[in-house]
Amino acid sequence: MSEFYYLVRKNIKLIFKSKFAIIQLLAPVAVSLLILKLFTGMGGNLTYGVVDKDSSVSSKFLISKFEVNRSTIKYYDNEETLIKDITNRDINGGFLVPEGFQESIIGGNIKNVDIYMGTNNNFKKSLEANINDTVTTLEQISTGASNNKDNYIKILEETKNKTIKVEEARLDDKSSVYQVTQMSIGLLIFFMMLRANSTSYIMLEEKRSNCYSRIFASPITPLKFISANVVANLLVLVMQAVVTLLSMQWILKLETDIPFGILLLFLVLIAFVAVAFSTMVMVSSKDFSTASIVSNLFINISCMASGCYFPIEFIPENVRKISFLFPQTWVLDIFKKYQTSSVTIDKLYINIITLIAFAVTMLLIASFRMKFSNKEMTALND
Repeated sequence: MSEFYYLVRKNIKLIFKSKFAIIQLLAPVAVSLLILKLFTGMGGNLTYGVVDKDSSVSSKFLISKFEVNRSTIKYYDNEETLIKDITNRDINGGFLVPEGFQESIIGGNIKNVDIYMGTNNNFKKSLEANINDTVTTLEQISTGASNNKDNYIKILEETKNKTIKVEEARLDDKSSVYQVTQMSIGLLIFFMMLRANSTSYIMLEEKRSNCYSRIFASPITPLKFISANVVANLLVLVMQAVVTLLSMQWILKLETDIPFGILLLFLVLIAFVAVAFSTMVMVSSKDFSTASIVSNLFINISCMASGCYFPIEFIPENVRKISFLFPQTWVLDIFKKYQTSSVTIDKLYINIITLIAFAVTMLLIASFRMKFSNKEMTALND
């Protein structure tokens, strides 16, 4: 075991030998946190513009519903000014309540509320859903009032004056938080794979310097040599993951509803896979250029297909079907599971087992390749 500890210590010293090592370690963390800060900072109160051409009890009821969701309402006299402010990004979006809106509800032939929005379709869907829900409520009130205008207005007034108790609650939609956190973790995974790739170059350098031949003549087995490189590399990546997660919770105070331990576990597993992959590539490659091309090609394609750079919803359906061939997908999949339902650790076993299988398979290939590469290394040195 003393040889193993010596190799681990030696590799860690080599990793931090450069004076830029700490910067290389913390830079990905800073970038991931910066993206989180930028996008979560955009999740504050929304400002909507309204053109109320009906000026009725119904239109006021509709507009008042947005205050429940902590939105700011800005009134406009015409839609031209409203559209101009949306274009200038002074407001997030807006809508126009048409003249005769209340009468159309009572008459059972509801006029559509026109929605104006910029390029953000997520805001448009949210605004449209809120309006549709409120219009449905008004339609049901009209039906309950037997489509009688006086009874209908009386019910709305009583609702407004709290004679009829209506409980309102703001539902926290955390889908955007999950999405931003998923993208940030995806970017961190990308950086972790690059980091594992760069530190594994130590093995290729030792291969070029005929270090492997001396290993075969010593008590150190190829498996022990690979394991020491894996452990040293993994310790660095785990340190990077811990710093990121602690910063998310303590500095940004971001609540993802995914337990710290679960996130850390999956980041450790993907770090294990990243180290195993880079080790396999370095052991199998004859030179730096080949290793670099293979590694960069796999990392970029797999990260893109898995949704590390952007939400998985933006990826074509055909690509999504093959994305589960890449380990990153099995990490980012936990965000989808937590977003759609209550998740316990037993529902994540398939993800954990799959990631371990990825890593073990790659390490076995690396060990096998190293064991039978002595002749190749001798030829390379000649």
